Amino acid sequence: MKHFLGIVISLLLLSSTHVVHAAPSATLYLSPQAGSYAIGENISVNVLVSSQDQEINAVSGVLSFPVDLLELVNIQKNGSIVSLWVQEPAFDNFAGSIQFEGAIFNPIFKGKGGAILKLTFRVKASGTSVIKFVSSSVLANDGLGTNVLNDPSGAEFQLLKPSSVVAPVLKPQTVKSIEKQPQETSVACFPVDPNIPVVYSMTHPDSKVWYADNNPEFKWVIPSTVTAIAFSISKDPYSDPGTASKDRLAPYTYRGLENGQWYFHIRFKTNVWQTTVVHFPFNIDVEKPAGEISVLEVTKERVLLGGWVFRFIARDSFSGIDQYEISVDDGEREIQRGDGEHTYRVRGIFFGTHTLSIKAVDRAGNSSIHTVKFGAPGDIYILSLLCIFLFGFIAHIFVAIKRPKSADMAASINNIK
Repeated sequence: MKHFLGIVISLLLLSSTHVVHAAPSATLYLSPQAGSYAIGENISVNVLVSSQDQEINAVSGVLSFPVDLLELVNIQKNGSIVSLWVQEPAFDNFAGSIQFEGAIFNPIFKGKGGAILKLTFRVKASGTSVIKFVSSSVLANDGLGTNVLNDPSGAEFQLLKPSSVVAPVLKPQTVKSIEKQPQETSVACFPVDPNIPVVYSMTHPDSKVWYADNNPEFKWVIPSTVTAIAFSISKDPYSDPGTASKDRLAPYTYRGLENGQWYFHIRFKTNVWQTTVVHFPFNIDVEKPAGEISVLEVTKERVLLGGWVFRFIARDSFSGIDQYEISVDDGEREIQRGDGEHTYRVRGIFFGTHTLSIKAVDRAGNSSIHTVKFGAPGDIYILSLLCIFLFGFIAHIFVAIKRPKSADMAASINNIK
């Protein structure tokens, strides 16, 4: 069933007619984001999404909460803009984890305050409770499945004894719902299947993104029924971690991995070792774009305009080139995005030698800089000729003006004689 739903999501992403590179513009947040509550009270928290500039068609997230202060007692889906749950909303009060993943269509969502879920917590003890997104994504309806999520926002609550509670002053939030959703699809809970590990990473949360960090850290939800864990990493997407039991406590950090696409594999043991293995993909690129940037001066335009055209290209073996930053003599930078060959045009520079600086940045944030000296000695030569010509022209005019006066003076002398 999950495989079928995954196919549905893939088809949904590919069906979009707008194939553009989407900039991060969506927000995933909780409401309310602050307040004071007494021990024994319930806190209702809405999970919302806003995307006013970009249509979206999928959303996912993993939330964490302190199990010593809060207990999640209910998840409600009624009124959600999610049309199809790829992974049913699930929580684990032992690990303090909430997870969800769903597709949005019919209609595609674009707007503010779209309702995803409603969470109900019970306050167990006093203290400061932080509910935050451990990992999350909001995918654009651009045919590419581009993650357009900006940093998600969690919530922080003050949990007090009953006599010291101060009523919170909260800014009202607008929650958009889809009328055609069923009137009641809430459930008491969706417990995590103890046979299927829930894995996430704080260092490499998005499997579509390249990270300039070769020390990935992984965490997993540990149901109380789990007695042993086996895990491993490899570049094989379907590798089996075997049954060599390791410490069941998370997190676990690998050090000094080489560049490339990797997979973290994990399996649980309850009464017996389970056949289900979860494969978590992650990408590492800690190298600068390979080699020097190849820059070629293609042509020098009309000299009197002081113009040059440069063509350049950089290559990156792993994540690929994201953008170029170009400037002349440390002046204003021009940003050109995308991989492949690019062109930069310079105009209005006449004298001396100048420096073209090109900075190539890959998708993991690594960069390399290449500089090119340019300036044509011919400019000075031609300018010198122009100066000589101009000097001669002025001298000629001066002589032409002086000559009539000399003739008049000679005529006057003859008359006197």
